[in-house]
Amino acid sequence: MDFRRSDISVSIGCNSIGGAWRVEGDRLVAGPLMQTEMACDTAIMRQEDVLAALLVATPRMTLGGDRLTLQSSAHTVELIRSGTLSR
Repeated sequence: MDFRRSDISVSIGCNSIGGAWRVEGDRLVAGPLMQTEMACDTAIMRQEDVLAALLVATPRMTLGGDRLTLQSSAHTVELIRSGTLSR
């Protein structure tokens, strides 16, 4: 998952999801989102569907160190920062 100024892009290994995002309080508000629709391995497609559902559910965000947790009523994803950010 890659957050740029006002755009988010996500790839789990097959399709890409992207669009606008912003923060409201402790919530991530994403959308409208666009997604490519290539046929992929079933397991990867399920993960992409879960991630897309999470992003549009306005998940609660918790940041601790290098970990960002996104949580909706149905799904939780923990993201760990890799590499160094350059400004």
